[in-house]
Amino acid sequence: MLKKLTHEERGERVKYKIGSINLKNLSKSTITKRDFAGICPIVVEEDKDFEKIADIIRSEEFDIVALQEILSEGYALEYMIKFYLPGWDFRCEIPSDSTDPQKARDNRGEGYAFLWNTKRLKLASSLVKDGKKIFEPRIVDKEIHLDCGIFARCPMYARFEPVNGGFFEFRLINIHIHFGKNTNTEIERRKEEYDFLLEKIYPRISMERKYGNNREAYTIVLGDYNLNLYKYRGEAEKRINKNTYISAMKQVGMQKLITIQDELTTLKSRTTDELSADDNPSRGYSQNYDHFSFDLDRFEKDGIKYNGKRIDAVRKYYNDDFEMYRMEISDHIPISLEVIMNE
Repeated sequence: MLKKLTHEERGERVKYKIGSINLKNLSKSTITKRDFAGICPIVVEEDKDFEKIADIIRSEEFDIVALQEILSEGYALEYMIKFYLPGWDFRCEIPSDSTDPQKARDNRGEGYAFLWNTKRLKLASSLVKDGKKIFEPRIVDKEIHLDCGIFARCPMYARFEPVNGGFFEFRLINIHIHFGKNTNTEIERRKEEYDFLLEKIYPRISMERKYGNNREAYTIVLGDYNLNLYKYRGEAEKRINKNTYISAMKQVGMQKLITIQDELTTLKSRTTDELSADDNPSRGYSQNYDHFSFDLDRFEKDGIKYNGKRIDAVRKYYNDDFEMYRMEISDHIPISLEVIMNE
């Protein structure tokens, strides 16, 4: 009987869908929900709807999702995967305190996480003397020799490779840039983090890091930048602080780094009836803080197609009920990057 070939084995284009969402203080609470695996109690934040979060991830057919504002060392994610995302795995990391005294980590212990569909992707491996070693996701200052004290929250770094075929890997840098107050001084701090991320960290990860496998690597920054990409939005433009704008293109040495996804992704603190009008794409939204960045020439050289966009989850999953979405999910909506590979 002939073996059925996969898309990768047939040399066809294969699509991977990478997502990101700031889940706003996803954590455990003081309420014990159930005995996890019969061993110890797992406690989760009672207001979040974990089943709905999982439903959005499944329905959008994400292969991997980067998460920001994860508290309590990821206990809530363990709960969500156990009961609502079978076949998925996760890693959560919490940055150490910043070495910049003005940018000390907040006392909530905010961290990052990656969730991924284990039928599609797995943690990448490195060749070592004794064979192969799985590369565990980590805070980026544990991987590269750079002082990342400029960050309030040093980024998280992970490597993923396809489960079936495809001799390449994704190198993902998960970021939540400092916010602080909406003053010019604080905004400049955000831009300092952004510049360091793309000018220092990105080249180290994308070009200098070698793992002994000669595998093609595609490096992508994703997350909550707390900075806007410019796009004229009529009346909605008045809400955006012009000092928060960043350019879509940034030349770093030989790399042409592009930042994409310019649709609004953060919810307004208050919503009104007129903002829910069908013909108003800015309804209920405030800023476009959530983005992807990558080396455009690298993608184009290998014939990789891409499509970045927001997922209007408030309309799609909550029938434009912004307040309920904010309470059960977040004050951000997800963003999506489809990467279409030649494998």
